[in-house]
Amino acid sequence: MQSLYNLRTGTKLMLAFASLMLGFLALLALGQNSLQQIQEAQRQLSGQDIQALERIALLDANINSERARSLAMTLVDDPAERDKRIKAVDESLREDEAALTALAQIPLPDPRFPVQLREFEQVWRQVNDHRQREVLPLLAAGKLAEARISVLGDQADRIAELRELARSLGVMVQAHTQETVQNGETLIAEQRRVLIGAGLALAALALALVWALTQVIAVPLARLTQAAERISRGELAVQQAEAATAREDEVGRLEQAFARMSQYLQGLARQAERIAQGDLSQEVRPQSEADVLGKAFAAMATNLRRLTQELHEGINVLASASQEILNTT
Repeated sequence: MQSLYNLRTGTKLMLAFASLMLGFLALLALGQNSLQQIQEAQRQLSGQDIQALERIALLDANINSERARSLAMTLVDDPAERDKRIKAVDESLREDEAALTALAQIPLPDPRFPVQLREFEQVWRQVNDHRQREVLPLLAAGKLAEARISVLGDQADRIAELRELARSLGVMVQAHTQETVQNGETLIAEQRRVLIGAGLALAALALALVWALTQVIAVPLARLTQAAERISRGELAVQQAEAATAREDEVGRLEQAFARMSQYLQGLARQAERIAQGDLSQEVRPQSEADVLGKAFAAMATNLRRLTQELHEGINVLASASQEILNTT
């Protein structure tokens, strides 16, 4: 602690400023880290979950459109129109396959999701195989009624199962989305608490530094001001604490100089008191060539001694003259 007191005042202020800056930079770094975590959570939410929901919605929509087109094909007698609808179904199936491939690559944390996705793909392939093996040959042979029965029979049950699986997949993704949102809100609340705590800690550090600097600089200066006011009123018996005068910084050197000045004035006062009591043997030695007060005091003492000596000599002369007058009479 004494080594801190001995540092120069400018160094103390620089250390205090550096401490505050380091705390501020740490707070900024903490805020930046919190922002990155929140952005990462938002990226996950806006990336994987939205892509999964979009592809599941596409699969659900294509299931309905493929079923409607398949039924429409059994009601159209024109082969060219039927081929046009078959091509539209084929295009929709290619979109479904691309969506299934993309969903398989999305790493959702729910372990049920890949299981149900594989189940969905199996049923989807069964529907597609049934279409290729039974429905399309019947349409090519012109057996529209039988093709319609095939579409509305076992194929209808598979379509319903596909819809239920798509709904279940969507529920899983929505649940993960809600969990991600809740985690983001929890993260924001935690980071807010951390930032508030760090801000309070930084404020406490600032208050501690202000208090320390007050104790190290302002309090000694206030003490010196009070001592100077007492000396200005003629109270020379002012004592400085040893702990204060032991410091080696600017404030400590000021206190030491003030203590020497106080001792010097007290010494002059003691010598003046003895002279006032008639002791003119006191020798007043100036502290330096620039000691105007010491020189004036020494000159005063010398003049008093000279005047006293001359007075004694005059008294002796008068005494001798008086004795001679008495002897002659």
